[in-house]
Amino acid sequence: MGRQDDRDEDTDATSEVEIAVHFNALGRKFGTEPDKVALNLSREGAHMALNVAPGHICFFPEIDPGLIFRVESVKPWSAYLELRTVDRAPHNLSVQDLRLGGTLRVRVALHPLEECALSVLRMQRARPQAGIRMDSLLEAMNREFGSDCPPPSNDGRPPQWLDRSGIFDATYSEGRRDWLVRWDFALTLLERTAAVLVMPQKRQKVEGQTSLPIDELLGKLVEVSPQLLGAPCGDDALLRKWLQASPCFEVRGENVSVITEALEPGVDEGGGRSGGGPLAIGEDQQGGSRGSTAQCRHSGSPEGRPSRSTGGGGGSSGTPGHHGVGPASRSHARRGEAPGVEAV
Repeated sequence: MGRQDDRDEDTDATSEVEIAVHFNALGRKFGTEPDKVALNLSREGAHMALNVAPGHICFFPEIDPGLIFRVESVKPWSAYLELRTVDRAPHNLSVQDLRLGGTLRVRVALHPLEECALSVLRMQRARPQAGIRMDSLLEAMNREFGSDCPPPSNDGRPPQWLDRSGIFDATYSEGRRDWLVRWDFALTLLERTAAVLVMPQKRQKVEGQTSLPIDELLGKLVEVSPQLLGAPCGDDALLRKWLQASPCFEVRGENVSVITEALEPGVDEGGGRSGGGPLAIGEDQQGGSRGSTAQCRHSGSPEGRPSRSTGGGGGSSGTPGHHGVGPASRSHARRGEAPGVEAV
């Protein structure tokens, strides 16, 4: 549920982007909400919290690295952070566990190849129910973002980053004798990070739309983590392409602004409220095997997969497995279509 199993240290295959946020002490426990905890941050931690957004995923590496939280509230001006377990189970952390302070690891982006893949798929006009061919997806990622995707393994199975993904599901279709990829249009962790950099959390709400030059956003992303100096935001042109494909941003000239409705929990790409969890997709019409769908992998939440390769991060309401994405009427109008991704 909210805990994860140990996994190998293959950093090339599991390079989700994380930052360290230092805290001084337990801020408070919530008597009626045993799944929730608040932290008092150090001065350095409060500065790093400027890069943290509601919906980010985090854990305590020195206390219990398998206990996964979602960020509920960020108040850098007060050096304060609220967390909730992803599955709403009691965290069972004591005052003693947190009284001396420590480090919170916050995931601010998925594996870069996951971020690239979802962006490429958002450029498509159609979402075929059976999925798209894995080779076509990898080729499109290399073409659109220069992502240098590793090829499938020698036995033809999906590369490790795809096999471990929490938002993609690759299954072999006996009918088509090929690997097909299905996906959940989740709001990704990198989108939440970029949104909070463009529109920082403020003590007092700022009226009107906040925008930022794209090249300045690129600089801020690299400051968050050097891992972000690469696809999908390795330079101004790639970052612009990624922003234009996202439902969270509006690009005008050299500036980008946040579409705030897209950050609301529970808004799906059709512009309505979804029922929670990813879209379940059945067999293709030519008799392909059903295999495990994205819903099976998520087990009702993006954190259901027994690894820290967490999905998009869910909504800021803390509802497990609920991926908010922006209204189609605004996002599709700004998308280009990446040619050559072969639908099934």
